[in-house]
Amino acid sequence: MKSTELIGKLAIRTAPTKLIGDCSFTHEVALIVDATEHHTVIQFTGIKQGIFGDDKMILGFDFCDNSWIEANKDWL
Repeated sequence: MKSTELIGKLAIRTAPTKLIGDCSFTHEVALIVDATEHHTVIQFTGIKQGIFGDDKMILGFDFCDNSWIEANKDWL
């Protein structure tokens, strides 16, 4: 799924990004706060939320692909 389809949901990436091959978030569940065709805004969950709190991170256009799936809450 695209990140734009997962706004407000927990998600995880299934593959590295195509342009730069970034594997970030393929092992981390994140909350998709907002998304467009140009950026994806996430909020950390689990252990990383304990480190970063409620801070949000803006991911570039390379993360706006079809490599996201909805995460199960049990994955946290």
